[in-house]
Amino acid sequence: MKKKIQYFISLTALLISGLCQAQTANSDSLAKRHQEMMDIIMTKPKLPIKTIGIYVYNGFNTIDAIGPYQVLSQLMGAKVFLIAKEKGLVKNQTGLQIQVDTSIALVKKLDILVIP
Repeated sequence: MKKKIQYFISLTALLISGLCQAQTANSDSLAKRHQEMMDIIMTKPKLPIKTIGIYVYNGFNTIDAIGPYQVLSQLMGAKVFLIAKEKGLVKNQTGLQIQVDTSIALVKKLDILVIP
């Protein structure tokens, strides 16, 4: 009986130590991957980003166009604007109309084009 208890205790200790090591290795791996992704995301572009166009069309999803507009407009020195096939009113998927002042024909150069 005494040997069974000792065997059970040693087996339990072995399992617990194995679990602790596995979790440490996994959390270290996650932390390393997170840091690698942050290094990629935060890398400065080779060329400065000055113009960002967001193309909208009849039936576009509002959050897919306005979300990037809101975030990208906070980049220092970047001009963000909406582009459509033609100037004028463009309807989203629910019928909300927005005024677009730039047609695709007027765009000469963009650093980034977002197509929602």
